[in-house]
Amino acid sequence: TFPQGYLAVQCSTDFGDDRTLNTLAEQFDHIVRSHGKGIAFFRAGAAPWHDDLSCYRRIAARMRTNSVHVFNSLDLWDICALIACGSAYAGSSLHGRILAMAYGLPRVNLRSPSQVEEVSKHEAFAAAWDVSGMPRSVAVDRLAAAMDGACAIDRELLRQAAKRLVERYRREFDALRDCLG
Repeated sequence: TFPQGYLAVQCSTDFGDDRTLNTLAEQFDHIVRSHGKGIAFFRAGAAPWHDDLSCYRRIAARMRTNSVHVFNSLDLWDICALIACGSAYAGSSLHGRILAMAYGLPRVNLRSPSQVEEVSKHEAFAAAWDVSGMPRSVAVDRLAAAMDGACAIDRELLRQAAKRLVERYRREFDALRDCLG
């Protein structure tokens, strides 16, 4: 669908008010124009108050570009493949960020419009594990600028960081397992 690649996007129903949807549509239009990538919306889950396809359809309807696809599958491996094969990730899910990180992709978490503080599990995780300069979590009106910054980071640096994390996990998991007993 997107020969030039796509941004894998997920956001919870917290982002479903008209003002936020309008802002997201503007931000995604900017990203499509700036990077030449499509937007692939996906749900990380379908539990109540998690993700809702109608939010994605409402954003897509507000966008000026047709480079949008709403991915319907909730199969875990389909979602993992969608993120892994993407050009970058943006979303409210920490797990989406972790997967994008594992594949050396640029990534940005979206801060819920109701969250006024920048302190969150997304911020804490990124501060502890992510590469220097990678945007952490941003307000929706800062998404395009943050994605510009994320995409400017050298891809080889991102791949090497992912490789180091895998190596560390493999090295330290046995010790953790032994502690748990």
